[in-house]
Amino acid sequence: MKKNVGPDGKRAYYVPPDIIVPSHPLDPLTPDEVLLAVKICKQLRPGCVFASVALHEPDKETVLKFRPGDDIDRKVFTVLHDHSQDQTFEMILNIAIEHNDEAPSSSSKPAPLRPPRPQTLSEREEQVTNYSVVGNELASLKHIPDVQPRIMPHEYYAVEKLLLENTDFLRALEKRGITDATLVKADPWSVGYFTEEDHPSRRLTRPLLFLKRTEKSNEYNCPIEGLSPLIDLNRMEVIRVDDYRSPPVPEDATDWKEAWKTSPLPQLKPYKILQPEGPSFRLDGYHLMWDKWDMRLGFSPREGVILHLISFFDATKSELRPVIYRASLSEMVVPYGNPLPPHYRKNAFDIGEDGIGANLNSLKGNCDCIGAAAFIDVHMADSDGDCVTIPRAICVHEEDYGVLWKHTDFRTEKSSLRRGRRLVVSSFTTVANYDYGFNWHFYQDGTIEFENVLTGILSAQVLSGIGSAKYGTPVGSNIIATNHQHFLAVRLNMMVDGYEESQNKEGGQNREQERKEKPNRI
Repeated sequence: MKKNVGPDGKRAYYVPPDIIVPSHPLDPLTPDEVLLAVKICKQLRPGCVFASVALHEPDKETVLKFRPGDDIDRKVFTVLHDHSQDQTFEMILNIAIEHNDEAPSSSSKPAPLRPPRPQTLSEREEQVTNYSVVGNELASLKHIPDVQPRIMPHEYYAVEKLLLENTDFLRALEKRGITDATLVKADPWSVGYFTEEDHPSRRLTRPLLFLKRTEKSNEYNCPIEGLSPLIDLNRMEVIRVDDYRSPPVPEDATDWKEAWKTSPLPQLKPYKILQPEGPSFRLDGYHLMWDKWDMRLGFSPREGVILHLISFFDATKSELRPVIYRASLSEMVVPYGNPLPPHYRKNAFDIGEDGIGANLNSLKGNCDCIGAAAFIDVHMADSDGDCVTIPRAICVHEEDYGVLWKHTDFRTEKSSLRRGRRLVVSSFTTVANYDYGFNWHFYQDGTIEFENVLTGILSAQVLSGIGSAKYGTPVGSNIIATNHQHFLAVRLNMMVDGYEESQNKEGGQNREQERKEKPNRI
């Protein structure tokens, strides 16, 4: 398909990004770039696991001076963890992909070489093996003491397997009437920092435990109360098993899926949104344009969706006016209000400890997004360094937003009305029992809105008969959902009417220097 041209010869509203060669300095990493970065990291720091492999964004000056066709220097920011040494590293790499068999370009500015588009991941891995690393690939390598990177998916399964082999844990289950330990599911949570035993120099977790009675049942309805193993994830050993109390595991916990199917409530009729001429937005790779709005989409395994270079068209000046240079959700903390152990330790930093982008869902049309929607895949490395693609992870669509303006002339009884519409850039992530939706809304009047949808399944506990009912809301027989809050930190790097204007208005020069001296850590 030709650029911006659909099968009928008309302008297409969505042209997928080139997954081989980036077209802009802020484009997320391509699969080839992920694989090449992993290859270099394994050469420089063998034996490490990968907590994050993401684009190291260039400085503002480089981005703002960029014009289509300019050379693009790409850097990759990686977070590595060495289990054998219990050390965490931040590494920044200069990467450039050049095929050994290609002849150099004769132009004054060598254009990036484009190998044939591979069809499978194994083909991409084979091609990257044949690439040569050009330039000084290692830009920086820092050992960050006394910190731990996020909990990674493979550690969830490793913890469950480890507990099956611990006799103290098995005895505690038998005391609760659980004889088949393979039915127990463990969700690793950070221990927090309450005593010196919790010092972050060790990679510790206290998993929450649940009983999954059948393949289809919901384990989060059956919490195993009062049992709290302390585990060292680096050594993968159980330090001890704390058994604070042992109320019986709930017997009448329901399966929410079956309950929904048999609900006596009347079901609504199908609701469809039709846009026979397609939507009003255009998405060219990662460049999004709608009504008066113009921006670029980005991604990182930590933050998920990132918005760059958000601008609004001023018709009076016939120009795009910059509004925000970068927007993202940088952290979310969820503290639970229960003084009983282990619940007082439940203070989840869902972005730093798990990663929003790494846990994104694959979205479905006419379900997660209704109407003529465009979807974008994202690429990252798993803990082993294999390239993982989450298909349809980011959705762009339009929504009707009711009446934007209306007036009725009572003398003529004639009405004028304009319906409102908004653009939505959305994603969904799952962190254990909780599901989060992240919606960036852009309105025709210039309003920007960020919406965080909190859904999924509540973190529950079994009442133990010592006054713990006041710390939550009853959700079942002898079960409460523990009181908790969600605090979100949204990072907005403003650039109203340009970089220089924002610097002058906000004292940004000092903050920009501080940012360079104290870059964001893990």
